[in-house]
Amino acid sequence: KLCYSPSSKEDRPWRKTKDDISKDKQCKTPTKATVDFSDGSVTMKLSDEQPKGLYFARVFAKDADGTEISYGQTTDMIKVRRYDSLKTGIP
Repeated sequence: KLCYSPSSKEDRPWRKTKDDISKDKQCKTPTKATVDFSDGSVTMKLSDEQPKGLYFARVFAKDADGTEISYGQTTDMIKVRRYDSLKTGIP
């Protein structure tokens, strides 16, 4: 999932961070991701409708029932820009 950075959730209570992963509003954006276990790299495909903002990536581990039980996250930020009706671009 893409998670809003602290600056992108400032003054936006609907993006509030919660300890309970299932209720965490900071990471609402599911993305298609592939993981290369040989080197630990993750490739994410963003929607054309991704809101602009500063994000970090959080990858979740799920149990056999599909419940998110733990996660790891990046320390680098991903900037998404939008211009009117143009598709999303990442600088």
